[in-house]
Amino acid sequence: MNTSGNCTPGTPGCGAPSTSNVNTEIAAFGISSKIPDFWVEMPRVWFAQFEAIMAPQKQGDEAKYAMVLSKIGKEVVRQITDIITAPPEKKKYEAVKERLLSVYEESEERQFQKLVGEMELGDQKPSSLLRRMRELARNSQK
Repeated sequence: MNTSGNCTPGTPGCGAPSTSNVNTEIAAFGISSKIPDFWVEMPRVWFAQFEAIMAPQKQGDEAKYAMVLSKIGKEVVRQITDIITAPPEKKKYEAVKERLLSVYEESEERQFQKLVGEMELGDQKPSSLLRRMRELARNSQK
């Protein structure tokens, strides 16, 4: 960018950024601020929320892939370094989603064990416990 103050029209680096670039950056920032960082303990729910936020934006595979990468931390990145360093030509977002779900989602057996053996009322309301038990039961019936 020319900072000398001697800008003439058509000089590279002179002038303000285009309005469309600024609007695109502002929109991307707005979307990004609505998406929480990746939830290791609830990856399927995180992806459901992510997709609900992204749906009205009508973003393509590349944009969704980039947005997911911006929302994961170092430990999660370690699980997908092969995808990041050599991404597939198509369906990058789906590749990352499938890997993260396979790594962080509990197995059906583990969900069943929690359902029958580890669920306790504790300090939660009975309705909250029931909702959690139904969620585990529903996930184990897939």
